[in-house]
Amino acid sequence: MRTIAKLSEYMYTIHGDKLFVNIYIGSEGNLNIDGTNVNLTQETEYPWDGAVKLTVTPDEAKEFTMNIRIPGWTQEQANKEVSIYVNGEKVTAEAEKGYVAITRTWEKGDVVRIDMPMEIRMTEADPNVEANQGRIAIQHGPIVYSIEMAGNAQFNSDIANFSPLNFVIPRDAQLTATYNEDLLNGVVEITGDVKYNDNGNLIDAKLQAIPYYAWNNRGNDGVEGQNNCSQMLIWTNTTGASVKIGGASEVAVDDTFTLNAAAAGLDNPTYTWTVKDGDAVEIAEGADTATVTLNAIKEGTAVVSVTATSGEDSVSAEWTVTVTKGGEPTPGDVDKTLLEQLITKADDMVANADKYMAGHWQELVDALAKAKDVYADGDAMEEDVKPAAEALLNAILAQRFKADKSILKDLTGKAEGINLEGYTAESVAAFRTALANAQAVMDDATLSEDDQATVDAAVAALNEAMNGLNAEGNPEPSDEPEASQNPEATDKPQATEKPENVPQTGDSAQLMGYVAALAAAVMVLGAVTVVRRRRNG
Repeated sequence: MRTIAKLSEYMYTIHGDKLFVNIYIGSEGNLNIDGTNVNLTQETEYPWDGAVKLTVTPDEAKEFTMNIRIPGWTQEQANKEVSIYVNGEKVTAEAEKGYVAITRTWEKGDVVRIDMPMEIRMTEADPNVEANQGRIAIQHGPIVYSIEMAGNAQFNSDIANFSPLNFVIPRDAQLTATYNEDLLNGVVEITGDVKYNDNGNLIDAKLQAIPYYAWNNRGNDGVEGQNNCSQMLIWTNTTGASVKIGGASEVAVDDTFTLNAAAAGLDNPTYTWTVKDGDAVEIAEGADTATVTLNAIKEGTAVVSVTATSGEDSVSAEWTVTVTKGGEPTPGDVDKTLLEQLITKADDMVANADKYMAGHWQELVDALAKAKDVYADGDAMEEDVKPAAEALLNAILAQRFKADKSILKDLTGKAEGINLEGYTAESVAAFRTALANAQAVMDDATLSEDDQATVDAAVAALNEAMNGLNAEGNPEPSDEPEASQNPEATDKPQATEKPENVPQTGDSAQLMGYVAALAAAVMVLGAVTVVRRRRNG
């Protein structure tokens, strides 16, 4: 619980003008970096997906170093290349001590994108642990997976006396990671065809692995909401050998890049790399090592192959590389995500136009129209998109809510319906003054959210005057002599003629919350609070 409570303190750490991004969680935070307030918004589906979008919004342009953490698990898979982009431009700095440092002058709306490839990893057990020798554990990103009776018993209903302890997962099994929103409140499940040890015979079976943290939330019948699952394992028997390739799949002409091979199930393997098909790349060095360096020499595609060998056993894998022209971005090759989010926000404001003041409204309408034109332009370049986004952002920030008069409206309606007969002249005079002021405030169309105090004061004064109506003493003269000359026999007017205490305000707090939410959303350029998780395996 202590770790969870202090999680926000672990996400970011600051040392002078150095910001360290340590944990990836969809969130929003405000940090003081060397005297400047900086709003940071993370949009990510981590740990299910390795894509992270970080929007940086300092109060003013600020130079500082952002250190991006590279999780250790990324270096335990074949594809170790973590890509980082700032405003669409790739960061070429190498990681030092687990972090990539980016030093620049950060401005409002700067976007950092981090792409961490997530492979399904079969982690070999340490051979010194005798109980797990020859076994593997399944991992995906930072998550360790478990295999339980629930789910697997249903997938393998044709196997008598099924037990997940008898699974055998070939090292070259083709497993798939897929986000399942209907499973255990939404998780990435790993499925595929594997083997099952049926009294010494290996037969075909279906596998379902779930995150270890989520096990025992189903019964053996697979129904969720129970915690009586009878069997589960992490370290699973395996067989065979495999080799996997990881690295860049798209490069530009004249690029030099590397591919990595990782073999499993082979003792001290040797590696042999070849360009099997195509002439777009050539091997520069390392043809007989686990890591090969290649040069991209022309546009086109090439298939690179590696063979891992140990004694008489060998396994092979292939990797396709596409070589592009590179150079300057082509028309239309620009990220419009931020512009799209701003347009969505502005459209929502237009749909609720009656809530906003008219003073700067036309600026929003014009900026929105321009932004939509740029967004629809397939040939738009960065120099078109950025000004359109900035203009729309400024127009959004310029808008002001009308003052919230909902409580005052209700209170005025009640006050206008009160029968003033039987109250003292003094209390009626005070009431009429407060009511007249409230009616004037209601009629004043110039009051914005900045004038909310005026509305709240009118509510408070009218409420006090209504509560202060006093039936003792001389009654208020009436415009109807007959009624005033023959008052009903009562010391006080009927209770229904005087409303109960009414709160001075209530919606102003909601208004402020909405304004704060708008400001936060705009400052992060239209961040969304809840994103439906999607994962395509």
